[in-house]
Amino acid sequence: MNKSLPVLILALIIYVHQGFTQDSYRQLIENAEELKDENPQESDQLVNQILEADSNEVALDIRIKALELKGLGEMYNYQFEASDSYFSRAFNLLNLLDESTSHEIRGSVYLNIGKSLVWQSKFDTALSMMIASKEIYEQTDNLDGLAQTLNAIAIIYIQYSNDATKALESFKRALTLHEASNNEVDAARVMQNIGQIYNMQGSNDSALFYLRKSNRLVNDQKDFRSLAIGYNILGAVFFDLKQLDSSEIYYKQAIALDLVNQDSVGLIYDYSQLATTLVAKFDFGQAEKYSLLAFENTKDIFIKSESAETLANIYEKLGRSGKSLEFYKHFKTFSDSIRSEDQRTTVSELQTKYETAEKEKEIELANAELDKERRFQTFLFIVIGLIVLFSGIAIFLIVQRFKLRRALLSQEIDTLRVQINSLFEGGLKDLKLDLEKINNGLYKPLSEREYEVLNHAISDKNNSEIAEAVYVSVNTVKTHLKNIYSKLGVSNRKEALEVLLRYE
Repeated sequence: MNKSLPVLILALIIYVHQGFTQDSYRQLIENAEELKDENPQESDQLVNQILEADSNEVALDIRIKALELKGLGEMYNYQFEASDSYFSRAFNLLNLLDESTSHEIRGSVYLNIGKSLVWQSKFDTALSMMIASKEIYEQTDNLDGLAQTLNAIAIIYIQYSNDATKALESFKRALTLHEASNNEVDAARVMQNIGQIYNMQGSNDSALFYLRKSNRLVNDQKDFRSLAIGYNILGAVFFDLKQLDSSEIYYKQAIALDLVNQDSVGLIYDYSQLATTLVAKFDFGQAEKYSLLAFENTKDIFIKSESAETLANIYEKLGRSGKSLEFYKHFKTFSDSIRSEDQRTTVSELQTKYETAEKEKEIELANAELDKERRFQTFLFIVIGLIVLFSGIAIFLIVQRFKLRRALLSQEIDTLRVQINSLFEGGLKDLKLDLEKINNGLYKPLSEREYEVLNHAISDKNNSEIAEAVYVSVNTVKTHLKNIYSKLGVSNRKEALEVLLRYE
């Protein structure tokens, strides 16, 4: 029997298994992208499966897209530190891609980083990232990617520089590209933006043309989240046209859809703007109701300020001077804070205050639930016993798997070191790391201390030996390594060594 035959069979089995694994992860990321708007929680669970997998099992482009989706999810929840971390990891992994075949991936990462910067009001940097994304997409055939970038650039033009002309030009080019690729979903959303610009310019006939066309498309596609936004903008248009009954109808249709969509952010805007329309109609009772809903259910300081001002005016009209004074004081507190020199700090503190209040309410509810649960203690003890038993088994299996994985990783590191020793006469000690050169390729640079720890980490030293060498605790070393891995876009020493070889 040919001795090479078993080797060939084994290689074929490994190849088929890897292909199946990559196909599985690719299907996971496609499903996660489809669900990111409709069901964010399920989308996040699918992304977590990818990020929790061994980096050797997941293709680089899939891992980058997973990090992008995590970054966007954290951004939508205003968790910018976590969002920046995920985008930083995605950005750093771009260095491992073949530049000639990675344009679309790079364009997407740059675009989403730009979006995150817009959410953080860092408009200058955001615009630079998006222009870079635009230039990358222009080298590809991805019309939708280019259109999305143009749409994002237009939003910066209108929000940051208040340049409606440039914004409209960019929106219309994006619309042309989406229509050329038959992407009716994104085309309809761009139409909404164009309608909003025309409304701001007072060209309400043009605004109505684009908004009604957009609403027909999103209704046909059953994109009810976009339809709710369209109704909200129509409410604003009819308010400007002094057609208050129509304005009220569209805002209430937006509310009905956002309740079904469970879009709490959209609901707040609907409530706030409907209240303004109702005040104009002198329907102070209903205006009070919707203003209170906006004021009590938002954590956005700007909306709280607007709602407080509206409520102060409503109570003044109703002759309730005490309530009017109460909300006028709220309005002054929020508006003064927003206008103060340390605006961001003050807003952050106020946000924290209201988040703390919400947490206290949650704790009260949790205590009430705990009282109920105590009635079932006997049942719970049995359940807990079973959980402990099965958890013990699970932990044992996980520990065994971790030990095996650690052994394999150690073997891989040793193999890599042998390869390095063959490249450098003196081995790792001749591998000179240039901090400035490394930092030039990173989204977030390494500190001097992290650079020192990294030099020790690529040697044979364990964490205890590194701690002794740099005069810190083992826990501090672990923290430094975690930050280093995040900035390099890796998850272990083997991957760090592979990345550092590129800078030699």
